[in-house]
Amino acid sequence: MKKNNKLPPPVPYTDPPCSIYNRCNAPICPLHNIQRQIWYANEEICRNKTLTKGKRYIRIQRKISRKISHRGSDSGYFSLDDLNSISRVHSKMTGFNPDSPGKRLRTDKIHEAKPQMKRRKTDPRLTALRIENLRKYHAKRALSVKNQRRS
Repeated sequence: MKKNNKLPPPVPYTDPPCSIYNRCNAPICPLHNIQRQIWYANEEICRNKTLTKGKRYIRIQRKISRKISHRGSDSGYFSLDDLNSISRVHSKMTGFNPDSPGKRLRTDKIHEAKPQMKRRKTDPRLTALRIENLRKYHAKRALSVKNQRRS
């Protein structure tokens, strides 16, 4: 039997899926699935509309950039996991300290939840009294409406 010593045909060159890939300086790229990427607030954000559509961390990056990029490098860095878990962006938030990884620059909570409204505690007797008074009021009103219709 003859052995086939031919090489496979060359794979044609394909362009990267991003049109601005070669001139982009964004440290967190949607094309790379690396979880240990970091981003500073004064760095570039991916500008490719088709790749960034539906990516939550890109929206958070843009919000952070608008709110705290004026502080420059003292705002710290944000990891990709950190960006995905941020619930609310505010001007006092900070990233991690680059000098001591894992520690925040300030004690501000990054995952600050929205404040919840406190429910007023009511006495059950008062609630029953309110219900009874409402029934009486509506009964009187219904009676007066009937009397007005008759006349």
